[in-house]
Amino acid sequence: MGKAQELFDSMPEMTVVSWTILMSGYAKHGPTSFALVLFMDMLMGFGDSGLGGKWRILIMGEKFMCN
Repeated sequence: MGKAQELFDSMPEMTVVSWTILMSGYAKHGPTSFALVLFMDMLMGFGDSGLGGKWRILIMGEKFMCN
């Protein structure tokens, strides 16, 4: 996950897809707490960017983090 985080951090623009991929990786491979922290960071960073219906896809894809 370290290399994935480095790649994410070096991206000039993060999209809902890049956030979701990294969160999914942490949720599956750990530490799972990082997935929740990323989710909160994304919510704060993308609050006004108009993701609209994409939120439903993201939440469906990430709901297994809490199971």
